[in-house]
Amino acid sequence: MGWNLCRHAALPILTIDPVIKEVGWNAGSTDFSVISNKNWSISESTDWLTISTAQGTGNGSFSAFFGENPLAQSRTAGILVSIPQADAGKSSGIPVFPKSFEPL
Repeated sequence: MGWNLCRHAALPILTIDPVIKEVGWNAGSTDFSVISNKNWSISESTDWLTISTAQGTGNGSFSAFFGENPLAQSRTAGILVSIPQADAGKSSGIPVFPKSFEPL
């Protein structure tokens, strides 16, 4: 009688650092690191924020570039980093919060 060995796929890992980032009202950029054992993709849905890359594999990083906030109030953007494979089932959202400036 022999042994049957089953190979199980590694559970997906996805960690984003930092998870929440507050920035000033001036235009600028901020960096995020990704720890993952799978392919990952990034999406965002605002016109004043752009991401340096749309996807990655394994551990990596990306930058978020944001425009100046002309409003007298804070604004919020959501960045979603997710593992697109059907077996992944785990994602982590990263909100970016540019603070408003105080008009003189």
